Amino acid sequence: MEKQPTHRESGEMLLSIRKIRYNLLKYWWICILVMGLAVGYVVLTTWKEYRMDVYSASLDTYQTLATVYIDSKDEDYTDAYKWLLYSEMVRDQVDEELQKNGFEPFDKNQDIIFVATKGDSMYYELTTMSVGLDRTMLIATKFEELLVSEAKRVMGLEGQIIDYPEAKAYMTNHKGAVITFDLDEPKTVSLSLGSLLSWNKLMVLLAGVFVWLGSVLILVLADKVFRTKEEIGAVINLPCICELGRDQKEGCDLMAVMLRNIGEKDGNGNFLLASSSKDLGLCELADNISKCLEERTGSSGMDAAVKTGQDMAVSAETLEEGKNAGHVILTIRIDKDKIPDVEKAVRNLEIVDANLIGYVLVK
Repeated sequence: MEKQPTHRESGEMLLSIRKIRYNLLKYWWICILVMGLAVGYVVLTTWKEYRMDVYSASLDTYQTLATVYIDSKDEDYTDAYKWLLYSEMVRDQVDEELQKNGFEPFDKNQDIIFVATKGDSMYYELTTMSVGLDRTMLIATKFEELLVSEAKRVMGLEGQIIDYPEAKAYMTNHKGAVITFDLDEPKTVSLSLGSLLSWNKLMVLLAGVFVWLGSVLILVLADKVFRTKEEIGAVINLPCICELGRDQKEGCDLMAVMLRNIGEKDGNGNFLLASSSKDLGLCELADNISKCLEERTGSSGMDAAVKTGQDMAVSAETLEEGKNAGHVILTIRIDKDKIPDVEKAVRNLEIVDANLIGYVLVK
């Protein structure tokens, strides 16, 4: 009969609720670290946004709106008007007018100007934003005049001013939204719940949770230590003879009876206890079993209890003296023995052709 394999193929992953729970509790600090970083980022971002809004509110900023009429419905001219607004010849004239009146030159990072059509008509709205009421009005008025005069000079189109600039105080926050106020209304800023719980910040917090769970999942998959008897069963095709807890008296007594019955049935009293990893308690375990046998029968009931040192799994050579043993029992410790160690122990026992009849689970 072909010999049944006693260990699984390598490369499989073992998962259990206990292993996941163990790693979640063991690596709780990863949750604290990741979520601390995520919360810290949200708090810091919110504080920066608040400070930017406070700074924006502190500036003496204004917005103006004016309307001009250009005698042309050609849509291609709309882009031409925008070109006029940002052309150097218009910009130079605005800068000259500003400096003539004692203001700083036009700053594209601070001063905003754009034009938009009013539906399909030939009317155009000119919006200007800047710092200081007088400066803003001067920029708006000059741009409005130049839009009309340059349209005639460059494109030969007649135009006229319909509405002269009207100013309102305004504040631009970090998101680019514009909040306007009446001129006599003081500008204020406050930290809103919407700013604190924005979608982006909630996504950062959610990402922190996924990073934590993903990190723990990787650690769970990398955890090669046995946590349950079911995991052992997925690795080796051997029956569990008995379980030994911290109080080994009852377990050793049960195992002594089992060994005695096996010895009487097979007429063979030789036994080999093989550990899958370095275990100082292996010899003590064998001694306790022998002691239990002596208490029950007055003798050990075994011709020889083979104990071949502290590490039975390192190499096949260490198992040579147990080669002629009639029965072999593998000891596996929960939360201590690693899967590769147990597989190596099983392979080494197969190499020496030992009669591996089962394993003892030590908790």
